[in-house]
Amino acid sequence: MLSPAKFFAFLKSHAPKKKLHDLVSHGPTLKGNLHTKGAGNFAGELIGDIFAEQELVIFAPAKIEGNLHGLDFSVAGMVQGNIAASLGVRLKQPARVKGNITAHSFETESGVEYSGKLVIGGTEKELALNLKSKR
Repeated sequence: MLSPAKFFAFLKSHAPKKKLHDLVSHGPTLKGNLHTKGAGNFAGELIGDIFAEQELVIFAPAKIEGNLHGLDFSVAGMVQGNIAASLGVRLKQPARVKGNITAHSFETESGVEYSGKLVIGGTEKELALNLKSKR
């Protein structure tokens, strides 16, 4: 049986390489949940949760008031809410995140602002609990 680390490494190495599609660019604030099956970019404003089945890149000046749940996130915008990723979370400058992060792997750049609880190598149960906790 594969260890969780080897399982996630296998998933990441065998994931299809897809072009990232723009999901939301600059514009009005959206309210509601966003579900995406493909890899994508997000650079808008959202009040609601995001559920991403592939990689999602959140660019500055994106502002999200809600939870992120998915496979893999790169964040350079502002997120006020919890982030749960079954693979990884990368915080890139000028990211500002206020909320808990649960992921298999975590990277951050110098200058990023982060406030919250960090759980690396979380189980599916921890990922689910992270999303249910208060923002």
